[in-house]
Amino acid sequence: FGHNPTESEMQSFMAEVDSGSGKLSFADVGTLLGRFQSKDYTAEVREAFKIFDKDGKGSIDIAELRHILANLGERMTEDEVNKVMTEAGLASKSSVTQDEFIKIMLSPVA
Repeated sequence: FGHNPTESEMQSFMAEVDSGSGKLSFADVGTLLGRFQSKDYTAEVREAFKIFDKDGKGSIDIAELRHILANLGERMTEDEVNKVMTEAGLASKSSVTQDEFIKIMLSPVA
Protein backbone atom coordinates (compact mmCIF):
# COMPACT_ATOMS: atom_id res chain seq x y z
CA PHE A 1 0.00 0.00 0.00
CA GLY A 2 3.03 2.27 -0.11
CA HIS A 3 3.24 2.63 3.66
CA ASN A 4 5.97 1.53 6.02
CA PRO A 5 4.74 2.17 9.57
CA THR A 6 7.26 2.15 12.38
CA GLU A 7 7.09 -0.38 15.21
CA SER A 8 5.72 2.39 17.44
CA GLU A 9 2.97 3.22 14.94
CA MET A 10 2.03 -0.46 14.64
CA GLN A 11 1.79 -0.77 18.43
CA SER A 12 -0.42 2.31 18.52
CA PHE A 13 -2.67 0.87 15.78
CA MET A 14 -2.88 -2.46 17.61
CA ALA A 15 -3.82 -0.72 20.86
CA GLU A 16 -6.69 1.05 19.10
CA VAL A 17 -8.27 -2.09 17.62
CA ASP A 18 -7.17 -4.93 19.94
CA SER A 19 -9.86 -6.09 22.33
CA GLY A 20 -7.19 -7.35 24.74
CA SER A 21 -6.62 -10.74 23.18
CA GLY A 22 -3.44 -9.71 21.37
CA LYS A 23 -4.97 -11.02 18.14
CA LEU A 24 -6.57 -9.20 15.23
CA SER A 25 -9.84 -10.24 13.69
CA PHE A 26 -10.50 -9.86 9.98
CA ALA A 27 -12.63 -6.79 10.81
CA ASP A 28 -9.70 -5.30 12.78
CA VAL A 29 -7.40 -5.74 9.79
CA GLY A 30 -10.02 -4.07 7.58
CA THR A 31 -10.17 -1.13 9.99
CA LEU A 32 -6.39 -0.74 9.90
CA LEU A 33 -6.18 -1.02 6.12
CA GLY A 34 -8.91 1.57 5.78
CA ARG A 35 -6.62 4.10 7.45
CA PHE A 36 -3.91 3.52 4.88
CA GLN A 37 -6.20 3.39 1.88
CA SER A 38 -7.79 6.72 2.71
CA LYS A 39 -4.55 8.59 1.94
CA ASP A 40 -4.83 11.06 -0.91
CA TYR A 41 -2.19 10.21 -3.51
CA THR A 42 -3.04 13.12 -5.82
CA ALA A 43 0.18 15.02 -5.08
CA GLU A 44 2.34 11.94 -5.72
CA VAL A 45 0.58 11.16 -9.02
CA ARG A 46 0.89 14.83 -10.06
CA GLU A 47 4.66 14.69 -9.42
CA ALA A 48 4.96 11.44 -11.38
CA PHE A 49 3.12 13.06 -14.30
CA LYS A 50 5.53 16.01 -14.28
CA ILE A 51 8.47 13.64 -14.72
CA PHE A 52 7.06 12.49 -18.07
CA ASP A 53 5.70 15.89 -19.13
CA LYS A 54 9.19 16.98 -20.17
CA ASP A 55 8.17 20.15 -22.01
CA GLY A 56 5.67 21.22 -19.31
CA LYS A 57 2.72 21.46 -21.70
CA GLY A 58 0.34 19.70 -19.30
CA SER A 59 -0.08 16.55 -21.34
CA ILE A 60 1.78 13.40 -22.32
CA ASP A 61 1.64 12.00 -25.85
CA ILE A 62 -0.04 8.61 -25.94
CA ALA A 63 2.93 7.21 -27.88
CA GLU A 64 5.21 8.27 -25.01
CA LEU A 65 2.83 6.77 -22.43
CA ARG A 66 2.79 3.50 -24.40
CA HIS A 67 6.61 3.53 -24.41
CA ILE A 68 6.68 4.13 -20.64
CA LEU A 69 4.28 1.26 -19.96
CA ALA A 70 6.15 -1.11 -22.23
CA ASN A 71 9.67 -0.30 -21.07
CA LEU A 72 9.82 1.06 -17.53
CA GLY A 73 9.33 -0.74 -14.23
CA GLU A 74 7.24 -3.87 -14.60
CA ARG A 75 7.48 -4.17 -18.39
CA MET A 76 4.29 -4.85 -20.30
CA THR A 77 3.71 -6.62 -23.59
CA GLU A 78 2.08 -4.76 -26.49
CA ASP A 79 -1.17 -6.64 -25.81
CA GLU A 80 -1.08 -5.64 -22.14
CA VAL A 81 -0.42 -2.01 -23.06
CA ASN A 82 -3.32 -2.08 -25.53
CA LYS A 83 -5.63 -3.51 -22.88
CA VAL A 84 -4.61 -0.83 -20.35
CA MET A 85 -5.10 1.93 -22.91
CA THR A 86 -8.53 0.60 -23.85
CA GLU A 87 -9.67 0.18 -20.24
CA ALA A 88 -8.45 3.70 -19.41
CA GLY A 89 -10.33 5.14 -22.39
CA LEU A 90 -7.13 6.29 -24.07
CA ALA A 91 -6.95 3.95 -27.07
CA SER A 92 -8.25 6.56 -29.54
CA LYS A 93 -6.60 9.62 -27.99
CA SER A 94 -3.37 11.32 -29.04
CA SER A 95 -2.48 12.61 -25.57
CA VAL A 96 -3.54 12.50 -21.93
CA THR A 97 -3.80 15.61 -19.77
CA GLN A 98 -2.57 15.81 -16.21
CA ASP A 99 -6.13 15.80 -14.85
CA GLU A 100 -7.09 12.75 -16.94
CA PHE A 101 -3.91 10.96 -15.84
CA ILE A 102 -4.62 11.65 -12.16
CA LYS A 103 -8.24 10.49 -12.51
CA ILE A 104 -7.14 7.27 -14.23
CA MET A 105 -4.37 6.51 -11.77
CA LEU A 106 -6.55 7.09 -8.71
CA SER A 107 -9.68 5.33 -9.95
CA PRO A 108 -10.49 1.98 -8.30
CA VAL A 109 -9.45 -1.11 -10.20
CA ALA A 110 -12.48 -3.08 -11.31
